Amino acid sequence: MASFNPDTPLDALELSYISEQLGPYDWRKLGLYLGITETRLANWERQYMMNIEQAASQMLYTWHNNQHPSQERKLLIEALEKTKLRSLGEKVRMGECRRTVPQGMRPIPPEPFNNHQHPTPPAQRYEPIAHLPQQPDILPMRIPQQTSYEITEIKLRDVSNKLGSEWRMVGTFLGFNNSQIEVMHEEHRVIKECIFQMLLQWRNTNGVEATKTKLKKALQRSLREDLVDFIDEADD
Repeated sequence: MASFNPDTPLDALELSYISEQLGPYDWRKLGLYLGITETRLANWERQYMMNIEQAASQMLYTWHNNQHPSQERKLLIEALEKTKLRSLGEKVRMGECRRTVPQGMRPIPPEPFNNHQHPTPPAQRYEPIAHLPQQPDILPMRIPQQTSYEITEIKLRDVSNKLGSEWRMVGTFLGFNNSQIEVMHEEHRVIKECIFQMLLQWRNTNGVEATKTKLKKALQRSLREDLVDFIDEADD
């Protein structure tokens, strides 16, 4: 039997199966790891009248439509593993989710429903794959050039070792919301490592915009002015 190509794009068959496996806590946590905001997750939860499968399905379809086909499977597997759904992630890795849907069919993406007109959410519907419209060509993803960071990892590690309980305030002033901070805390239970990963994510995400000035301002607003001058000191 030929091995499954891990670069194979995700399809609606897999997304439908995955959404059926997610619990009321799992789907929101997975969404956060996929980069979806807490506000959007809450809106979907209200929109689908607390029907987790429908909300999770909409979340996955929305995320899927904004990903590059060659990268999305890897990103989803990583998010599932972080959500402690490793067995499901392994199924995605091996392409086994594709075999659980009727052959030659694909699920129709969910639509919002009115619980005053329908007491229960509509069941998952399928349509023949042959009747689907042809997908447009996808432009290749632009790979950003390597960024030369103003703040080194050594400096971020030193700062993380010096921060205490005010690290959450620093994260907030660097642009992280409370949900993102909680996810990082759960993923990295050792506080110093959690702080370092937060600072590293801030730097890597913002690139040249992650300046010493912005970090110093966040430290000042978090009442750690004693670290401001330290930012400009040379690395040991």
